[in-house]
This record gives sequence, C-alpha cells and structure tokens, in this order.
Amino acid sequence: YNTFTDMIDYMTKEIMLIESINEGYPQAILSANGKEHFLKQLEGIVESVKQNRTKTEKRQQGEKSKRDILNIQFQQLIEKCSLNNTIII
Repeated sequence: YNTFTDMIDYMTKEIMLIESINEGYPQAILSANGKEHFLKQLEGIVESVKQNRTKTEKRQQGEKSKRDILNIQFQQLIEKCSLNNTIII
C-alpha cells in the first residue's frame, strides 16, 4: 500500500513539475536573464530529483534488507517446525 501511495505522490509531483516547466518556458526564453534564471531553476530541480532518488534507493535497500532477514527467520521457523513434526511422529 505504501509503495503505491509513494508512486502516486511521485507521479503527481512529476506532472506538476512538467506543467510548471511548460508554463514557464515561453516567458523564460524572452530574455537572457530569463533563460539564465530558468536554467538555474532546472538545475535545482535536477539536483532535488537526484537527492530524492538517492533517498529512495537507500530506503529500498533498507526494505530489501528487512525482507531478507525476515525470510531467513521464516525459513528457520519452517525448519524448526519440520524437525518438531519429525520428532513427534
């Protein structure tokens, strides 16, 4: 559930970003200062996206590690139950 909610949030932000760029571009190209300001804003956006990506990748790695630990614990419990069933029989 959280993954889908995050995905929707990122897609919504992406749409808003694209719309903002689309709206600002025609006015930005009218002057040299406008172009420079527009490019600086885009560079800031790119840097923000890179930071978000890094943060998301770290979060994903953390979740994978948790999953792997839980999977190992689950396998150990299955082996323990199997061993107990063998002893009882």
